[in-house]
Amino acid sequence: PQLAGAVPANSQFERLFDEICSLVEEQFYRPDLVKTVFLRNKPAFRAKLAEISNLDEFSALVNLMLGELKTSHTAFLGRDSQEYFQYLSVFGKLPQIARRFHGRPILYPSIGINVRVIDGKTFVFWVLDGSPAHRAGIKKGDEVLSADGRAFHPVRSLTNRVGRPVTLVIRRSVLAKPQSIRVTPQSVNPHQEYLDAQLASVRVFKLFGKKIGYIHIWSYAGSDYHEAFQDELTSGRLKDADALIWDLRDGLGGASPDYLNIFNQRVPVIWFKDRNGKGDAYDPQWRKPVVMLTNGRSKSGKEVLAAGFRKYKLGTIVGERTGGAVVAGRILTLSDQSLLYLAVTGGTVDGQNLEGVGIAPDIEVPMPIPYLGGRDLQLVKALEFVCGRPVGIQVLE
Repeated sequence: PQLAGAVPANSQFERLFDEICSLVEEQFYRPDLVKTVFLRNKPAFRAKLAEISNLDEFSALVNLMLGELKTSHTAFLGRDSQEYFQYLSVFGKLPQIARRFHGRPILYPSIGINVRVIDGKTFVFWVLDGSPAHRAGIKKGDEVLSADGRAFHPVRSLTNRVGRPVTLVIRRSVLAKPQSIRVTPQSVNPHQEYLDAQLASVRVFKLFGKKIGYIHIWSYAGSDYHEAFQDELTSGRLKDADALIWDLRDGLGGASPDYLNIFNQRVPVIWFKDRNGKGDAYDPQWRKPVVMLTNGRSKSGKEVLAAGFRKYKLGTIVGERTGGAVVAGRILTLSDQSLLYLAVTGGTVDGQNLEGVGIAPDIEVPMPIPYLGGRDLQLVKALEFVCGRPVGIQVLE
């Protein structure tokens, strides 16, 4: 496949552009927006194809056009973007995806970070627990200046470097001097990468005589994530905690509404005893206090959980308003093997439209990312809420 830096003929851009437009016009779930927004803007965006010199610029142009629809689950995913591999992993059982990889596992080079460009600068938006970046000391909020002397790209900078260190130059604060960090990429399946990070995130904070359990559900796009969560609560590291912090920030959505049943109090407890009177209880439910963490990147199925969590007063939500991304998307394979993620169905949650709205937290804690230095202000506030007193940022160290 052609690399993003390569320059195809403009006719190839035009064909791919027209292919994308046809799919939007035929399948996007709101024909009114297709008529009043998309078709109106299409000629101006098509005219800009003459200025395009590579696939990165094409991707930016198409996503700017799709962004005019102001709808989630709608994006062009180029073949070397992180999202491309992540969504291939999520939808890997679909025939068109399975054919694309001929039954081979979906793998990509990763150090376990997500980056965003803000005002022309590249910042680390999150770091997966237990990932190469986490072990190397890269932190949320770091500005990434370069990778091996070149501009950083979350996939291309790591391609052909699996198992060999890459030198990232980062700046931790506005006035700080740049520093070099060596990190070794690994070849991973995105689905497994998120599950490994979830298991690595589990902690128990011992504060003021309380044991406060914590787990970060990086993705809910698969039942195995929730099964692993249940195992930690019923028989694992979180079983004896006095309270729980359930982190649904960042990553992917995909959760089923019935996952909230783990907090259902109307489920009986089974006690087992042997002939000597020894035994134990089997209780698959969490019956102690729980705090949910959310931010603007808590999306889709995670927002459905947040809506039910609030409606049925299961606990307290701390952080930021969720992303307002609650429609159903479909993955469409394009002729150049890139992907179009397209909203094809709208819907409501208990009659409430969350698309573009989201769920507000009970306790709002803004957390701007640039130069954050890894400080998790939202987690600290959740710990303080559970403890009923200040705890200080150092508790996370």
